[in-house]
Amino acid sequence: MTTLILLTLLAYAPVRGAGFVYEDDVLMVPAARAITAQEVLAPRGLTAVSFRIQYLFQGADPRGYHGINLFLHVLVGLGVFAVARLLLRVEYAILAAGLHLLHPLNTEAVAYVAGRSELIAALGALATLWALMQPVVTWKHVGLALVGLIIGIGGKEVGIMALPIAALHMAIIRKPAWSWRLAGICAGGVGAAALFAIPILGVRILGNLYFSATERGALAYASLQSWATWTMLRLAIVPWGQSVDHDYETATRGMSIMALLALVALAAWAWRRRQTMPVVAFGVLWMLVALSPRFVIRISEYANEHQVYLPFIGLWLALANGTMYFHDYYVSRAPREVPCVESA
Repeated sequence: MTTLILLTLLAYAPVRGAGFVYEDDVLMVPAARAITAQEVLAPRGLTAVSFRIQYLFQGADPRGYHGINLFLHVLVGLGVFAVARLLLRVEYAILAAGLHLLHPLNTEAVAYVAGRSELIAALGALATLWALMQPVVTWKHVGLALVGLIIGIGGKEVGIMALPIAALHMAIIRKPAWSWRLAGICAGGVGAAALFAIPILGVRILGNLYFSATERGALAYASLQSWATWTMLRLAIVPWGQSVDHDYETATRGMSIMALLALVALAAWAWRRRQTMPVVAFGVLWMLVALSPRFVIRISEYANEHQVYLPFIGLWLALANGTMYFHDYYVSRAPREVPCVESA
């Protein structure tokens, strides 16, 4: 992992001298003033606090903001390794972490100062998942999961998706026997989800003019989000043609409907494979579950690179596990040399 971290720092070295881009300067406006208690307690409050603290110490110098983003990205990579290590052999856990740390698809979340919300959300979500994915979950793990959930939602609302992802792990990987402790943990998870969903619903959805800003109906919107998702998946496999602005509107209705049906088929395939390829199934469903709010909450933009930062951790796990399956199959089928026994 040390070599991987050094490679990450080397790959992102040019960012150290970059300025503010895209929406970065917009974030400096609220950071220059005192933030209210309501802003701190709202979703993304931790992101706002981090910008405010940095502004107090260094003003609007972009170098420090980029440095903190890179530091958070490295921490998330370590978190990916920790979670992957619960599912994979060490070399493939390193592969999953390496895909996340070095894949150019994550450049937006790291290089844009505005992408810090994605980094904090992923860090909190991974802490929650690591705690709840332990072979034996104690109340200490539940406490850590709650802290992780607060951190994740403090970064961005998508942090709450750690709870359904943890439920997926329980259904596919661990399959625990029923107990009063399990019932308490599940009840606590449902309660925490309801508690955190209230401010998300009120502040970021019902009270946000960005919500339902699209004129498209629910089906047309979900179909175009599916087209955007497949575009991101294509970039994950062949990272060529990344862009700040993807023109998804050029997709025909038929193409976008086919994209939606293909995502449904992918989800069905993953669920059917949960017995024979549990980690691959878990990773694919992690990705789809983490992306699911984007299919029902209609805003005026579709999925792009920085918004798949947390969901595609599931994809990296699936790819690492698929590589492990391929390697083990290839090695098991490889012809073995028969030692030559000399005759007397």
